[in-house]
Amino acid sequence: MKYKLLQAVCLVSATLSANVAVGEILAVPGGNYSVTQNIATPRRGANVADVLAKFGEPVHRHRAVGTPAISSWEYQGFAVYFEEGFVIHSVVDRS
Repeated sequence: MKYKLLQAVCLVSATLSANVAVGEILAVPGGNYSVTQNIATPRRGANVADVLAKFGEPVHRHRAVGTPAISSWEYQGFAVYFEEGFVIHSVVDRS
């Protein structure tokens, strides 16, 4: 009986935790950005070529810094952050 109850509790917990979304607020120096999106932005995991093909040339490219090396591109209305050529975040300008 205890085993079946434990199974049921685990199943309910797993089901609920699978449907929970986790967000984070990113502080971007020199920018007024938010993770809230109302416009199309590159998805996490997209590569540089895909971003260029879909969104065109960025307004500004920031060189990679740090370890791991993170670079960013600024577009009109949003910014895209890359690690080793793949999108890790896209954030929309709130202003």
